[in-house]
Amino acid sequence: MSNSIIELLPGNTYRYTILSGAYSFLLLLVTGSYLSLILVYPHFSAFSIAIQLIGINLWVYWIHRASHSLPNQFWNYHLYSHHNKLLNLPRPVELVCEFFTDFSWFLLLLGIKTVCNLDFLSSTLILFVGLWYSLIHVLDLSLGNHIEHRIHHVDYHYNYGPAYIDFLFGTLKVDRNYTSDFEIPNGIVACVMLLGLKYYIQID
Repeated sequence: MSNSIIELLPGNTYRYTILSGAYSFLLLLVTGSYLSLILVYPHFSAFSIAIQLIGINLWVYWIHRASHSLPNQFWNYHLYSHHNKLLNLPRPVELVCEFFTDFSWFLLLLGIKTVCNLDFLSSTLILFVGLWYSLIHVLDLSLGNHIEHRIHHVDYHYNYGPAYIDFLFGTLKVDRNYTSDFEIPNGIVACVMLLGLKYYIQID
C-alpha cells in the first residue's frame, strides 16, 4: 500500500507554478480571509489579519514539522500514537486525542501571547485557525482518507499542512489537479463556533 501511494504521483506530479498555486488555494485563502474579517474586524485591520493568518499557519507548520524530529516518546503524541500507533487506542479515542493534540499547538501559541503580552495577535484568530486545522486533520484527512494525508504517513517529509504553506516551502506532494476547496466547510464550522463563543465570552 505504501509503495503504491508514492507510485501514484510521478506521472501526475504537482507543478509548482503561480497558476497551480492560484488554482489550488485561491478560494480557500479568500474564504479564510473573509471569515477572519467577520470574526475580528474592525478591532484588527485587514492587513493585520492577513499577516496574523500567515504567521499562525507558519507556526503550526513548523510545530508539526518539528514534532517529527523530536524523540518518539509518549509526550510527543502525534508521532508516538498517531503515526506509530504505539498506544493501540481504539480509532474513535485516537481521533479525539489527535484533535486535542493538534489544538494544543495553538493553545501553546495562545499561552505565549498571554505571557508575553503580544497584543498585536488576536486570540480569536489563533483559536479560529486552531479549530479549523484540527477539524480538517480529523474529519477530512484522517476520516476522509485524503491522499495527501496518506502520503504524509508514508513519508513525513511531505504534507505537514496547511497545504499552501507546504506549497511555499516545497513540501507539498499531491497530484497535479490538487485543490484545498474541501477544507472550506470546516472553516465555516470553526467560524460559527467562535462567533458563538464570543457571544458569551469577550475575546480579542
